[in-house]
Amino acid sequence: MTPNAQQAAEAGFVFPGALAGRRVVLDPVAAVDRALFDALYGDPAVMAHVSEPLGGVRLVRAFDSALADTADARGRRRLWRIRCGGDGAAVGLLGLTRGGPGLEVGVLLRVGVQGRGLAADAIAAVARAVFAAPGVESLWARHRQDHRAAAGLMRALDFRPAAASASGAGWAVWILPRPAYPGRDGSDTVTARTGRDAGPWPGKAA
Repeated sequence: MTPNAQQAAEAGFVFPGALAGRRVVLDPVAAVDRALFDALYGDPAVMAHVSEPLGGVRLVRAFDSALADTADARGRRRLWRIRCGGDGAAVGLLGLTRGGPGLEVGVLLRVGVQGRGLAADAIAAVARAVFAAPGVESLWARHRQDHRAAAGLMRALDFRPAAASASGAGWAVWILPRPAYPGRDGSDTVTARTGRDAGPWPGKAA
């Protein structure tokens, strides 16, 4: 597929709605999620490896923009609330944004639930939905180069490190291409290979 044809295919991709993983449920954000958004984007600990925390008018505008984008399934991006499947507690946000080598995926979690495999489970659920439909040939993610936990997450989910020239100063970029994804037709159950009780990524030994 030519680059122009790929861009056209990705532009026609429709973001999925509610999704579920083994341990998390993802719902497109709504107006009621402003407090969760504020708590995450305004927390210096959560934002330590992302950017400066937001506050005041910038925080209000950022949520309003995310909410408007999410309302359009063919828009620039979509943001999901991440809930624990057991107690239903809202623990984070996952976003998909058009641009770059496919769709960029990013996750923010409350500090108290980090390191439990929830981010991996959420990304796996999104990957299954994205690659079950035509149009998008890869997911990609980036993080600060000194963020070892994020690098471990990417490796566990079979993302591949991008060329250094694609990363930019201070950033590491990872790509999950469709051809490398065993569940590309949506028939396999996607599970994350991180966390104490996580199962295998499709096609991998447990």
